[in-house]
Amino acid sequence: MKKNITILLLFSLIIISMISVSLVVKKKYLDKKESSEVVLTESVKGTTNLSNVPIIKNIAPTNAFIGQEYRFDPAIMDADTYFSNLTLQVVQGPTWLKVDGLSVVGIPPFYAEETNKIVLKISDGDNFTLFTFYILVQKPNESL
Repeated sequence: MKKNITILLLFSLIIISMISVSLVVKKKYLDKKESSEVVLTESVKGTTNLSNVPIIKNIAPTNAFIGQEYRFDPAIMDADTYFSNLTLQVVQGPTWLKVDGLSVVGIPPFYAEETNKIVLKISDGDNFTLFTFYILVQKPNESL
């Protein structure tokens, strides 16, 4: 009997070490009406693969100047979607900040001297990611 249990345990450990564990992470976002399922595939060795989710790989500029154009061209990567099928939108941010194709642009007006929280939504039609950063709007340096 002990030999059968030992063999069964050994066999189970071998099977577990060969199987990848899939975790579904459900996230509720800003408006509490929208949720997304992100599938994470984690191997036993601990490597994680985010599959089918668009991501931004670069850092947005964190300074903008009143009366001057602010521009952020995100480097978006999505393994299962053509670049032309991706969409970008400003979920949270100042009214002067707009999306132009897959770029974020705008000219801060004279009254916008403040720090702004920006939340972008990058979607491939099936999955999406929220990208958050801050922009400090300042008066331009007149001494230059």
